[in-house]
Amino acid sequence: MSAIRFLLITLAAMLSLTACNSTPYLDQHFGESVTLARAQQVINLDAAQDTAPVNGIDGMTAASAMTRYHDAAKEPPAPVNVFNIGLGSGAK
Repeated sequence: MSAIRFLLITLAAMLSLTACNSTPYLDQHFGESVTLARAQQVINLDAAQDTAPVNGIDGMTAASAMTRYHDAAKEPPAPVNVFNIGLGSGAK
């Protein structure tokens, strides 16, 4: 009985240790894809240090655009009845 018990415990220990496999190749390159994707999306890496004003829009236009942007968020959107989506007016 003790030999079977010892064999079962040994087998259980061996099976549990198979989940401890390391991934050295994956660990070495962890995060590289995210770093590469971020770098590919940035046009000017030194944009934060550039203190020159932005050309192309005057102050009144920018203020008006920002006012419309802020006013659009004040009212919640009208509720949509999802049960009527795709249904016609009932005319056949």
